[in-house]
Amino acid sequence: MAQFSEQEIETKTDVIKDLQNHDFFDYLSNKIKELERPNKQVNLGIKLLTPSAKMPTQAHKGDLWDVYADETVLITDEKSTLVSTGIALDIPQGYQVRLYNRSGNPLKYGIVLGNSTGIVDSSYRGELKGQFFCIEGVHQIHKGDRIMQMEVVRVLDIGFEQKENLSQTDRGEQGFGSSGR
Repeated sequence: MAQFSEQEIETKTDVIKDLQNHDFFDYLSNKIKELERPNKQVNLGIKLLTPSAKMPTQAHKGDLWDVYADETVLITDEKSTLVSTGIALDIPQGYQVRLYNRSGNPLKYGIVLGNSTGIVDSSYRGELKGQFFCIEGVHQIHKGDRIMQMEVVRVLDIGFEQKENLSQTDRGEQGFGSSGR
């Protein structure tokens, strides 16, 4: 461990006090908080492919984004049907878009996204579409209807490390239904 004379300690203490007086620590603290902030805004490029296409909207700040149909389509229980939105996205690398069913669609109209959750990778530049089917009967989606919700999600850059043994947990290998009702 380094040994300092009393004069060196007093000098170092004065330097630290001087830095504190000039808000240097506040500046660094604010910069660190800014970098750690999880909700830092990311700009997502969007292209309207038709004159009738609508920009996604939020009902309330913090909600997922509502995505609109850009065509009128009849959805039946016989086969899944793609529904155009008229928009394409420029998703930044390191992010993906997830498309979800609007919660009222199955209850009110009997329609669901055919793939449950749609995943749009950052490399895709084509039109955003939803794959729907009707649980029972038929339902008509009209141009301008809110049909899906969109979430932008950060994708971690990870690697895989093959192991002979995995770390131990309380749950272990207990699977489906193991945690009870």
